[in-house]
Amino acid sequence: MTRSILSIAAMLFTLVASLPTVAQENSHDRIATLEAQVKTLKAQIERLSTMNETLESQLAGIRGILGVTKASQHTADATSTDQEISHCMVRLSEIRSVKDRLLSLGYREGHPDVINITAQETTVSEECDTLINTQGR
Repeated sequence: MTRSILSIAAMLFTLVASLPTVAQENSHDRIATLEAQVKTLKAQIERLSTMNETLESQLAGIRGILGVTKASQHTADATSTDQEISHCMVRLSEIRSVKDRLLSLGYREGHPDVINITAQETTVSEECDTLINTQGR
C-alpha cells in the first residue's frame, strides 16, 4: 500500500517537474491535461491513504484476536499438561500401592511380580518427571 502511494507521489513529482518544460513550449492543452492528472493523482493518494488507515486498523484488530487466541491456546495447553501430570501421579501411586501390597503379602524383591511392578514404577516415575520438567519450561 505504501509503495503505491510512493509510486503515485513519484509520478506526481515527475509531472510537476515537467510543467516548466511544457510551459516553455507554450502548450496550453498539455498543461491542462497535466493539471487534471495531478488532481486525479492527488485524489488517488487521498483514497489510498484512507484505505491504508482502514487496513492498518483491521490488521490491529486481527492481531488482537490472534493474541487472545494464542493466550487461550497456551492456557489450554497448560491445563492439558496439568491433567497429564495428575493422571501420571495417580498411576504412580496405584503402582506403588500394588508393590506395597505384594511386599506386605510376603513377596520378596526378587519375585517376578515385584520385579515387574518395580520396573513399571521406574518407567511411570520417569514419565511423570519428564512431564513435570516439560511444564516448567
